[in-house]
Amino acid sequence: MSYPVRSIYTANRLGRLLLIAAISALYLLAPGLSVADSDMPATSFSKLPPVADIELSPDGTKAVILRAMGDTYGVILMDFEKSKVQLLMAPDPQNFSFRWCRFANESRVVCSILRYIELQAGQVGIGRRFYNESRTVATRLLAVDIDGKNSMQLIKPKVTQPGRDLVWNPRIQDNVISWLDNDPDHILVQLAVEDRLYPSVYKLNIRTNRQQKVKSYDAGIFQWYADQNGTLRNGAGYRLGSETFKAVSVRNRNTTPLDISQLQSNVAPTFHGYLKNGETLLASSDLGGDRQKLVEIHATTGELLSTVFDHERYDIEGPALVRNGELVAVRTTFDRRGYHWMDKALGDEYNALLKQLPGAPRFLELISTDKNWDRLVLKASGNKTVPQYYLYSRGKYKKSLTALFSDYPKVDRTTIAEPTPIQYKSRDGMDIPGYLTLPVGIESKNLPTLIMPHGGPYSRDTDRFDYWVQYAVARGYAVLQPNFRGSTGYGNAFRNAGYNQWGRTMQTDLDDGLDWLIAQGITDPKRACIMGGSYGGYAALVAAFQSADRYQCAVAFAPVTDINELIRDQRNFVLSKSSINRLKDRDNQAEVSPIEQAEHFAIPLLIVHGDVDRTVRIEQSRTLTEALEAAGADYRYIEQQNGDHFLSLESHRREFLLAVDNFLQRHIGIAAQSADGL
Repeated sequence: MSYPVRSIYTANRLGRLLLIAAISALYLLAPGLSVADSDMPATSFSKLPPVADIELSPDGTKAVILRAMGDTYGVILMDFEKSKVQLLMAPDPQNFSFRWCRFANESRVVCSILRYIELQAGQVGIGRRFYNESRTVATRLLAVDIDGKNSMQLIKPKVTQPGRDLVWNPRIQDNVISWLDNDPDHILVQLAVEDRLYPSVYKLNIRTNRQQKVKSYDAGIFQWYADQNGTLRNGAGYRLGSETFKAVSVRNRNTTPLDISQLQSNVAPTFHGYLKNGETLLASSDLGGDRQKLVEIHATTGELLSTVFDHERYDIEGPALVRNGELVAVRTTFDRRGYHWMDKALGDEYNALLKQLPGAPRFLELISTDKNWDRLVLKASGNKTVPQYYLYSRGKYKKSLTALFSDYPKVDRTTIAEPTPIQYKSRDGMDIPGYLTLPVGIESKNLPTLIMPHGGPYSRDTDRFDYWVQYAVARGYAVLQPNFRGSTGYGNAFRNAGYNQWGRTMQTDLDDGLDWLIAQGITDPKRACIMGGSYGGYAALVAAFQSADRYQCAVAFAPVTDINELIRDQRNFVLSKSSINRLKDRDNQAEVSPIEQAEHFAIPLLIVHGDVDRTVRIEQSRTLTEALEAAGADYRYIEQQNGDHFLSLESHRREFLLAVDNFLQRHIGIAAQSADGL
């Protein structure tokens, strides 16, 4: 098979100067083409990936793309048939950022934006959730024609909450539950208009923004589901006053509770979509066992119909891929990411394509398809490759593969290393999985090393391309990403083993990983640092006062520092009980809360936090640094203006990587090695 690469951006009516300014550096790289930038690795790795989201039109002739423009992303339209690129909506990073864009029909695009809103007096939200808050995040829907005309905000800007004088605009407005393929001028959305917590369902005209209520809210239901025909079928949430999963069937605008007790033991099931008859709903469920399985249930009765796919070791988390009402494949994350194919012919085609791609990537992620699956956007990654987007044509088209965008186009490809799945024993005998990434071209012996725990903490690391990891490896560090107990994907028992273990066995799992690396001869015991964000930042701070004999430094991005304050915040949210119970130890909380241990920090710290972080409040770091200052600790604190929990701005990414590089070089890198006389 040949892989033709054609240029798909040309001058258009916007003019050459506008294209250069707004769509600068639009790289359409042939497979294997790279631009080395080894002299400025921080700049190279901090560049926003050129594409944050790409979605094909129903007929496959066009794509709407969130394209990096400066510090954030704008919206462009690609016409594959005309080899044309057009700017649809420019970014406005001071006021909002684009989250995603989709074709509502062949001629109109709908985009979600995220913006901060200033809370007015009396807007106290649910319970105490907005108390002491001046800003919060909100989502909005924008629609625009593919020629850039007729743009508008879709949700009417003012809705008066019944029974109150307060004018209430739903904070979250971009939850589209059906694109109504058979009704191109409308979409189904859920909005918390009648009730601030529980959403109702509305049919929304994407040209006039008129909305018609389809279903009133149901107490306890947070998410509604529609089948492939756009018919509202089910709702899911939690029973009032408990954390028991609740599901309902929608019939004639009424709701009937489903008996789904067999689907939930430890983890609530996740719904993935409907099969052709509309009565069969795909879900992930543990069925009272240890691991999540892919199952079919009856959409009206909740009856368990069959187990479609499971694995003896790993959870099946999905998502499931459905084409024209038929189950095609399910996404898997075992040691490596992949797909389990129910459609054998398509699976064989996928595997043949994967083997022929340049760079021998390990994984092809399906990003988007047209309506008939004649064109697919695929993202290749793994095996020392930078993620690369392709347009794959098949079916009614002549088979071809077109290279579109490459993530991190200026990174020196020779420095990219593949994360290798590993496993080691904890001190209490538990098997701890993870990923080890080693520098390229350097003997894997006595290396400076980063232990990098993930956030969540109830999530997991995979073999995906991680720019933190690859930047560190490019600078000569070995990186271990432990999926410590409490991580998801490995069954209920492994996840539950992390409950109430913040700063305890979840923490010693990290130390045991470092000890394993030292025993293997990979890590220099005098040059080890721990680095993480969110919960990973918390773990880095705990290591700084619990395990200072093992680590020479710690880096914490947006860390939790005060567990008691976190617990107080959690009480303002639905499902707070389970969240609190996972981390609360009433008798010994202080010994694992960094704010209570400021005087015991014994290694240098780097702490970075954004001042508009809505996941972990900036006060968590501000309070800790005040305590560290009073204790005379060795620390550096960087507060990023307008920074969020995800380093969304390119300037913040670069600032962070440069600070980390300087910090590590001083304590475990070349500078530290020289200082030790080695």
